[in-house]
Amino acid sequence: MTFSSPMQCRISWCVTKLDLTVQPPVDVDKIWTITKTDTALIITCNNVEMLNYLFSDSSNVNCVTKWGLDVVEEIRFYSGYDTASDFYRADWKAVLSQVKIPWDLEATPLQIKTDSTLGSDDKIKVDMYDKDSNYIGDVIVQFSSPMHYLIGYCVDWTDLPVQLPVDVDKSKTWTINKTETAYIITCNDEEVLNYLFSDSSDSKCVTMWIGDVVEKIKFGGSDTASDFFRAVACSTFTVDGSTQGSWPASSTGTTVTIKCAASHILTGSATLTCQDDLSWSTDIPQCLNKIGKLIY
Repeated sequence: MTFSSPMQCRISWCVTKLDLTVQPPVDVDKIWTITKTDTALIITCNNVEMLNYLFSDSSNVNCVTKWGLDVVEEIRFYSGYDTASDFYRADWKAVLSQVKIPWDLEATPLQIKTDSTLGSDDKIKVDMYDKDSNYIGDVIVQFSSPMHYLIGYCVDWTDLPVQLPVDVDKSKTWTINKTETAYIITCNDEEVLNYLFSDSSDSKCVTMWIGDVVEKIKFGGSDTASDFFRAVACSTFTVDGSTQGSWPASSTGTTVTIKCAASHILTGSATLTCQDDLSWSTDIPQCLNKIGKLIY
């Protein structure tokens, strides 16, 4: 993309120079999002769609050949050529099997993206561990027909109470949410399971799972469904010189308040809300000491 007037973009093998369909506002900070599907490249600025380019619209047959389907696995910012990009982030991370990942599941629900289909028998398998890396149990969802689930020490293979429609989008987003008393699993925002640990006939279910216990996760070796994962929460942050010090990852809709110590002055907003795009509503504030210097 070139910050000309009007702004233009180029997509290799597809289009050499194209004005953005919608031009961004002039006087605002901008966050650009590049999304690629199997058939198109979608560009947004501050959550407003600027371009939705279908590869099939190109007069160059190489456009579909090069860009169609699930092909992009690595990216690179060209040093010396890219003069606009300051920071970047990726909400979704590729799943690495058999790697323990620090994760407070009770505070931060886990989202998993998969293209697995009904009847494939693929599995989502997440192993759970406590803060000392002791194994607690696993949660498995199997893409059988009907779909099954398993929760270690609680319930063996059982049909999901809510089954997915056959014509659900190929790409599915699963959310595993653990409270102190239950597992709640959704698919594309539809609740498919709400399992209370107290409903298990095995006393170990309550012993192992109840409370705030999960601190690490691992995608098991038999997980054949999970492609990407992310936290369903805004990131942790620290404000030096504040009364609380640091704030944990927070779910969408959560509002936090920052207070500075008596010897410090707040600069920035005192309240932040976790938004639906998993970003805080304003920049993280700072606490200045009373002679106007930042406390590091």
